[in-house]
Amino acid sequence: MKIIVACDRRWGIGSEGKLLTHISTDLKRFKEITNNNIVVYGRKTLA
Repeated sequence: MKIIVACDRRWGIGSEGKLLTHISTDLKRFKEITNNNIVVYGRKTLA
């Protein structure tokens, strides 16, 4: 099992339903790594 997480200094991963930051290259890399693999999301991630 592998994990990818981006968090702030208080271990926060987002605020008000949004990501902490928007970095295009980071999102592209996430898609490359997770494509064709099982991904576990939180209950509100795709809402």
